[in-house]
Amino acid sequence: MKTMEMRRRLIRLSREATDLRQKLRFSEPNKLLYRSFTSAPESRLVVVEADGCGGAWTSMVEGRFPLDYLVLYERHFETETEAIRTAEDVAQLRADPELVLQPATVARSRSR
Repeated sequence: MKTMEMRRRLIRLSREATDLRQKLRFSEPNKLLYRSFTSAPESRLVVVEADGCGGAWTSMVEGRFPLDYLVLYERHFETETEAIRTAEDVAQLRADPELVLQPATVARSRSR
């Protein structure tokens, strides 16, 4: 397959993926869905980023997100709603990030 043919196919597939996401009401990959500082005295941030397939990553970070930061806790959730609900609980100190943001099993790798 020639480069131009592959490029056209990639563009077509990208459009199809975007159309499917809109029909399913999924967010675009890496879209920031939630961002909040925790109520704790430390300046930690809780963020939720969509994976593009209906799920999302919830993370607690320190630093200047999204430029220069350290991920303290992170977990992938199957739905965006579940990820946001957990992030809200962590940000408002209703849930311990050490418990709710640690994966139960080894999660699939995160693409950036």
